[in-house]
Amino acid sequence: MFALIGSGGFIVSVLGIAFFSWLIRSFAESDYEPFLVHLTFFAFAGQLIRTGELIREHNPDMPLVLSLLLFAAIMVLLQNAVLRFQSARTLEHYKAVLFKYSNKANSTDVEHWAPVLVRITGVDFYPEFYMKLNTGLGSGPREKLRREGVSIVPGDLFNCGETSINSEALMVPPEGRRFLWRCYVLVCISSWVVFIGCLLVPRNI
Repeated sequence: MFALIGSGGFIVSVLGIAFFSWLIRSFAESDYEPFLVHLTFFAFAGQLIRTGELIREHNPDMPLVLSLLLFAAIMVLLQNAVLRFQSARTLEHYKAVLFKYSNKANSTDVEHWAPVLVRITGVDFYPEFYMKLNTGLGSGPREKLRREGVSIVPGDLFNCGETSINSEALMVPPEGRRFLWRCYVLVCISSWVVFIGCLLVPRNI
């Protein structure tokens, strides 16, 4: 408990830097990474710093420390895999929507515009989460990007409107992302648990 309290400032600092860097990127970039992916990476970065300190001290618990670092690296890779799976699922959904509301478009047009929409909108694991927090937030921070994506879809090839291609139609159905959302959250939590566990390793001072 004393070790955890003593490391509280470092934990808060890592969290603060992670949050503000993500916030700045969300304003400055259109293709920014999801927040929990960002948090997972910063937990790993913080653990690398801590591991470096323990290595310099020739800590006797190095096998444990290196095992925790390996586990943290696996968490980063898993989070990246989850993001890739969700991107692939989003792409397939966009293709289905474009085929459904095709006007004069052929399969080549769909294969071209679906990846373009994914690059603009990014992935959204759980838009309902933002709606539950505050109805004023609409469907979350990706809602604006989905509207921008719809605005560039050529009207001569696809039908866009309230009853065809719109920002709501670009939301992946819940059954297509519920499992990945749970993996996304679980991996992030696991990475922070491992990071905090590394902080609890006694320092060899």
